Order: sequence, then structure tokens, then C-alpha cells
Amino acid sequence: MYKSRFLQLLVFLTFFSCASNVFAEPYKILFGSCLKQDKPLNILDQIYREQPDAFIFLGDNVYGDTEAETMDALKQAYAVADEFLDRDSLGEIHAIWDDHDYGRNDG
Repeated sequence: MYKSRFLQLLVFLTFFSCASNVFAEPYKILFGSCLKQDKPLNILDQIYREQPDAFIFLGDNVYGDTEAETMDALKQAYAVADEFLDRDSLGEIHAIWDDHDYGRNDG
């Protein structure tokens, strides 16, 4: 009796969990890293054409390397990156920070 009910429940849940995915729209996630703001970033054009639902920066999102005591170079790196990124074309944006995002390499 219990085995039969359990099997019926399992089949029922499997059917409905699979059926809901049949009609779901694909969710496109793109990844990228190492965006050197002083180099051409032609890859961004391809990323924008893909029209992702989400984009995940995987680190070294800017290169703010500096030996200076102030953070001016890092602030400038983020300002330049802000100019060339079309945030509306990237969907949700998520980021992981790495060494260059904070300033000095391996600092």
C-alpha cells in the first residue's frame, strides 16, 4: 500500500517538475574576466550581441595596479571601465573580485 502510494507520488512529482521545464525560456549566463581598460575590448561587442540574462565578472574586472600610496589609479581604472561598459546589455551583473580589482598585482 505505502509502496504504491510512494510510487504514485514519485511519478506525479516527476511529471510536473519536468513539464514545467518544457515551456521555460532558456536563461543565458555569460562569464568574463581580465578586462584591461587600456586595451581594445572587442569581445564586449560579441557579449552584447548575445543578449545575456546575466553576466558574471570572474575577477580582474579592472587593472588598477599602482605603487602609489593613494588610490587615484584604481579610481581612474574604475572610471574608464564605467565608460565602456553598456550595463543595460549585460542583464543582471555579478562580480567576483580578484587582486587587480583592489590595486597592486598579488597585493
